Amino acid sequence: MLYVAVAFLVGVAQAQDIPGAKDATPLRCNLASRLKGPDDPLLNRLQGTVEFLCSGSFVTFKGRNESERGLLLTSGHCVGRGGASFLRRFVVPAPGEVLLHVKERRTFTLDTGNAAAPRACLGADELVYATMTDLDIAIYRLTETYEEIERRTGARPLIIATDGRIPAGMKVRMPSALHQTDAICSTDGTVSKLKEMLWTFGPALRLTTDCNARRGSSGSPVIREDTNEVIGVLSTGYVADGAPCEIMNPCEIDAKGTVSVAEKGQAYAAFAHQLHACFDSRGNFDLNAADCPLLRPQ
Repeated sequence: MLYVAVAFLVGVAQAQDIPGAKDATPLRCNLASRLKGPDDPLLNRLQGTVEFLCSGSFVTFKGRNESERGLLLTSGHCVGRGGASFLRRFVVPAPGEVLLHVKERRTFTLDTGNAAAPRACLGADELVYATMTDLDIAIYRLTETYEEIERRTGARPLIIATDGRIPAGMKVRMPSALHQTDAICSTDGTVSKLKEMLWTFGPALRLTTDCNARRGSSGSPVIREDTNEVIGVLSTGYVADGAPCEIMNPCEIDAKGTVSVAEKGQAYAAFAHQLHACFDSRGNFDLNAADCPLLRPQ
């Protein structure tokens, strides 16, 4: 889990009044930007990414109505809630645990792609879903609609891909609002299962070691270079500083049950396409939808 040892960007938290918030208290986020003006190539490449405790992205699905509330996608181990912990201080969902429709007011910093105001605050009022079992993923519901967010910030959401067939060698990028970087690398196949301390994930997308997945990059979208669609969410990586299968040192388990350890710097992502089946025609999250593959509460 790349969540640990997160360092926030240097800057003063600033407040913004967010339309749609249930109270008048301004939301505070980090509006300081490292971008070097309107010609900085990262301005557009970071658009739609978000910063909070980890990294994340402002997302939608093809066909989702712009009058629906916006969604935010990140890793399940980034929510700061649940029945387990690691390194004595990071609270996360326990194995088999599902957090569903948890009312929560949280602030995120959005990279807008707008040179005049490259960063803006987003507010969320619900943790729609989070787990670390099978899929290390979390979804938040924002207080504004897609239309309202675009009108206020100029930002458009990233689109979640429908196709989960990702061949090895596909060029991808992995932008992180927290680090203000956009790592470029490639896919490196699919892993049946990953084992990390108490948790088992899979199938998972393996990325090449040149992805440079720094700590705090968890939750970053993995984006296809050719279509600009989100195919995954950065979950974890092997840093080779401890025993295999322990924190930040996940091991791979193939279809035959053989356990192996990757190279130092190997990163892994949760597939995002399967989320499509869990939203109904009105844009509501429905864990009981017939084709929704996500883990249900026990």
